[in-house]
Amino acid sequence: MYFDADAHVEESSETWKHLDEKFSGRRPIPITVDDQPSLLGQNSFWLIDGNTVPRVRGRGLSLFGTPTTSRHARAKPFSIPSQELSDVGARLRDLDRFGIDVQVVNSTLLNATLSSDIEFEYALCRAYNTWIAGVCRQAPDRLRWNAMIRLTDCARAVDELRRVAADGAASAEIHGMAGDRMLDGRALDPFWAEAERLNLPVYVHIGFESPAFTGLFENLYMSIAFSNRASLLMGFIAIVGTGIAERFPKLRFALAEAGVEWLPWLLRVMDSYWQLGRGAFGNAPEFGHSQTKPSEIVRIGNIYVVCEEDEALAKPLELLGEDRSMLGSEMPHSESHPNSFLAFQERSDISDSAKRKILGENAVEFFAR
Repeated sequence: MYFDADAHVEESSETWKHLDEKFSGRRPIPITVDDQPSLLGQNSFWLIDGNTVPRVRGRGLSLFGTPTTSRHARAKPFSIPSQELSDVGARLRDLDRFGIDVQVVNSTLLNATLSSDIEFEYALCRAYNTWIAGVCRQAPDRLRWNAMIRLTDCARAVDELRRVAADGAASAEIHGMAGDRMLDGRALDPFWAEAERLNLPVYVHIGFESPAFTGLFENLYMSIAFSNRASLLMGFIAIVGTGIAERFPKLRFALAEAGVEWLPWLLRVMDSYWQLGRGAFGNAPEFGHSQTKPSEIVRIGNIYVVCEEDEALAKPLELLGEDRSMLGSEMPHSESHPNSFLAFQERSDISDSAKRKILGENAVEFFAR
């Protein structure tokens, strides 16, 4: 089985049809402008509370394929109905083209913070989750969905966690930060505890979650290549290094869309400072480290990573074991590699058992409920 652990949908106006009536006057509106070279093909935007998303100029930069009226979106090798999932059959034909049996769908637009109004942000997430659940129910054996959860208000996050778990979400998708805050605070423990109780895995995806951090960037290349990926690494340090995974040992976590080659380097750094905390600081809790060595948490715990088809995997697999790596296609994003499953199958540097697990078996285990 080829199980695609990281794919996406490009949101359309249909996405917001379930938005709470309270916010009907603030429904995101797609707009299209003249296609100027400086826009890099991103000549369509969402108008949300008077701001345009994505942003390709100024600060807080991002680049998305939604709305699909942009030149950027229409240059892709996927039909608009497949990108938007307005025609589920079109997406299934794309899966068939690349031999993919099952695909987990993530949001695109909600990988950025869309409003400073926390209540409105949660309403947007709820509307998206309700919409994508209905879409994927049209092909439940082929399409599954990750629920988008914000962690800026823990009580609201727990409520939405319960709702999406009952509605069949494959996992709870978060980013590596909670708005402008890190994930290590104990105030989020009710969320982790409820996810563990529900047996709903937590899926940490790259994103432009923190307005403060994303706002540092005025170079689109740097923002895309670094800022959204850096947030995932911050999340990994909090989950593994400060004791979250340790306190909730039955909760499964996945790290998606940053590859896996960063893992040996970051774990080496984390282990080094963990040793410092255990030694020079006398294991003082004020240092903030986990009681268990980070590499040991990764080795024996429930930490999964979505790798890239062409990455060097020897060292990451040594740290993770072959049971906790998955593969994703990124369909239908511009940087997608939908042929990755067929290409990965042809690799000669990975054992057949590891291939079988990475291509599908590990994802089945991670998303099992």
